[in-house]
Amino acid sequence: MKRLYANLSLEHDALKDVDRKKALKPVEKHPMVEYLINEHELSELAAWRVMAISHTSFSYSPDLTMDIPVIDALI
Repeated sequence: MKRLYANLSLEHDALKDVDRKKALKPVEKHPMVEYLINEHELSELAAWRVMAISHTSFSYSPDLTMDIPVIDALI
């Protein structure tokens, strides 16, 4: 029970330190998650939970090479 309270308290303190502006897109939440991991030493899972972001959207990077033929055709 004490460990659970300590974890929640740590996450709450870390969330207070993050910019209060509401980030709507995962792209905008990415730097905040990295800040929580680096500065507050939260685990990735805890940082994702605090920022309400899934691990798949956090690690997603679009593959733009597939779009090159479509862009060329449109131009």
